[in-house]
Amino acid sequence: MIIMVDIEALKEKWMPKLEAQDLKFGELKEVLELMVGVANENEDFADEYGSFTKTYQFNVSDKPEAEWMWMKVEAGKFSAGMGKLPKYDLQFSMNSQCAADMISGKLDSNSAFIKGDLKIDGQIKDGVKFQGIMALFKDVMDL
Repeated sequence: MIIMVDIEALKEKWMPKLEAQDLKFGELKEVLELMVGVANENEDFADEYGSFTKTYQFNVSDKPEAEWMWMKVEAGKFSAGMGKLPKYDLQFSMNSQCAADMISGKLDSNSAFIKGDLKIDGQIKDGVKFQGIMALFKDVMDL
């Protein structure tokens, strides 16, 4: 499912916290909705990910499965949601603070991986591609 959101309202609400790199785990659902909305409306995402299809699962060790998150890219169309998917291409496992810090930009995923705070199940190249999605989002948002 593709999330339909009011991107401008989400930008207004979340840009100050993204700029300050200060997100809490409970805020990530709406920030993920903002990311998906921006990705689906931006030409740079269409150019970069138009032929790309992957599913990312975010397992959060100190939260119930219903609060875990996922993101799909299907032929350049982004969608996201909550919960545990039965199938994924890459799974990130971390605690809620690590998740919030990585999405906000406060913590680099490479550093989290090296420290053991982030574990990856899947091909590393898919993780690198996700880093590209995050980098493009930050670039488009002027973060």
